[in-house]
Amino acid sequence: MKKYLKIDKAIYEVDEQAKTYKFLKRNFNWDKLSEEENRSNKKFIEGYMRIMDTKAVENIDRKSLLQNLLEKNINELISNLASENANLKFTSSKALIQISEDNPEKIYPNLQDFVALFENENNIIKWTGIIIIGNLAKVDKGKKIDKIMPKLFQLLNNGKMITAGNATEALAKIALAKPELQGKITSELLKVEKYQYDTKECNNIACGHVINAFILYLKKPDKKVIKFLERQTKNSRRATAEKANNYLNKLM
Repeated sequence: MKKYLKIDKAIYEVDEQAKTYKFLKRNFNWDKLSEEENRSNKKFIEGYMRIMDTKAVENIDRKSLLQNLLEKNINELISNLASENANLKFTSSKALIQISEDNPEKIYPNLQDFVALFENENNIIKWTGIIIIGNLAKVDKGKKIDKIMPKLFQLLNNGKMITAGNATEALAKIALAKPELQGKITSELLKVEKYQYDTKECNNIACGHVINAFILYLKKPDKKVIKFLERQTKNSRRATAEKANNYLNKLM
């Protein structure tokens, strides 16, 4: 049986059967707590075991789950992305991303499954697909990613800065792995400056992502990129302006 006890400035959830207790929430009316009730509650849980707060327990559970999922079959992990269990769904997402970083060959045969995630209504699952495609570029000997470039380019102009940012990072990795695609990728990334997102500040951040992409794969930027960088030195977002300035200084 569970009960809730007020002790000083905290309220604890107590499991009488397991003889454990954990912090539940702050007791904002602690100054109205009588000394008698306080002493009584302290005495009640004497000898009970204190366990970590809920968030700490969840973090441990997720780490344990992630380690377990990393050993699962790739198809099972992909199926988990449709699970109604949010913890299983999003931890499976993390597992797939980690595998794509550490062992992309293992996950490459499922490339089309990740492209399909671009259409997912859940943004985190959508971003999972985008991130994984970028990580798979270095093992794409079959040039399957070349055929889906238009889909990635469309994600830059979807109105959502975080989706565009993930697409930008994926395109940068593809450009690094596939130099023959750099020209087209650069042309598409330069368009981000004129795209509209939720706010002007989102556009400023998106331009910062584009600069990061150019830094990753462009050794000798052409005149169009230089002009873009010069414009971004006047960006109202300080971090983006500094990125542009620093990049230009390194090029001189």
